[in-house]
Amino acid sequence: CISSLRDLADAMIEVPELVVEKVQQVAVMGGLEFDEHTQLWKPDTSVNNSFDMRAAECVYSFCLKRGVPLRVVSRNAVPMLPMQLAKSFAERTNCPVMSYLADAQFLGLEGLWQKLCQGRLPA
Repeated sequence: CISSLRDLADAMIEVPELVVEKVQQVAVMGGLEFDEHTQLWKPDTSVNNSFDMRAAECVYSFCLKRGVPLRVVSRNAVPMLPMQLAKSFAERTNCPVMSYLADAQFLGLEGLWQKLCQGRLPA
C-alpha cells in the first residue's frame, strides 16, 4: 500500500483467513505508540497513519492479534534530505532505492506545485 492502509484493512476485514495464509509480512512506513491506559499498541500521528486512522488501527491490531509479521519504520528512521542531495546520491551510486526516493520526492513536490498553480490548495 502507498499512503493509506485502507485497501489492506478492507482485505483483512473481508477475507481475514486468506490474508493470514498468504501474507508473509506487512511493512509500513508509519509508527506505533503504546497506550498505557489500554495496554495496547495504537497508530501514532505519522502522516501515513493519519490518512485513514481507522484503517491503520485495523492493520496494526490485525497483525498483532493474528501473528502476521509486522515491520514498522518510523519517520525518524529517514533523514530529511535536501532534494539535490538525494538526486546526487542516486546518480552517483546507481542505487535503485535512492533513485526511487529522489524521484518520489521530486514528483511529490511537482504535483503539489501543479495543484497550487491550478488554485487547488491542500486542505
